[in-house]
Amino acid sequence: MPTPACRTGRKNTVQKTVNILRDQKGINGANIGMGNEKAINQLIAHHSVVFEPKKLIVWVSTSPWQLGQYMAYDLNKIFALKGMKENKEIADSSLTIAADSFLLTPAYKNFEVFRNIKQQIMDGGTVNTANLVASNPEFYNAYLLAGDYLYKQKEYAAALQNYNLALSKVVATKQEEDHIKEQIKKINKKLAP
Repeated sequence: MPTPACRTGRKNTVQKTVNILRDQKGINGANIGMGNEKAINQLIAHHSVVFEPKKLIVWVSTSPWQLGQYMAYDLNKIFALKGMKENKEIADSSLTIAADSFLLTPAYKNFEVFRNIKQQIMDGGTVNTANLVASNPEFYNAYLLAGDYLYKQKEYAAALQNYNLALSKVVATKQEEDHIKEQIKKINKKLAP
């Protein structure tokens, strides 16, 4: 798929490509929550690679999730080595692309909190769902997780509220949307007089 720079006729650059790969927003730059499957960067990828074929240079991202530095490797120099004779760094530090400034933000710290609470739920632990939602308030999945957790705790009114809030966000898949709607039906039956 052509990048936005290519579709508009403007020349693409390695930095523009990296910016695209780091994009966590939805269509038209919408805030759809950190980790949403509808974003290019879902904050799950191990790494990404960018090539500049005419110059034979490749950039490989470092952790976490394409947000760390992109290390550059000049393939002309690497191929000229004809094999590694000694253990040495082969990255070209002069071409390194800096880590995403997002890593220095409170939003990134909140995403780490979100992931930790999500893991606690998966491990069967006790969590504060208000903290879960507050850590990633634009992400439907925060409300879905909170709703499922509260439903299991038989806190149906609170679960219903979270499910309804999940539907007000950008839900990534039809399957998840159907699950939320089904849970709402179950709760409405339980709460009906």
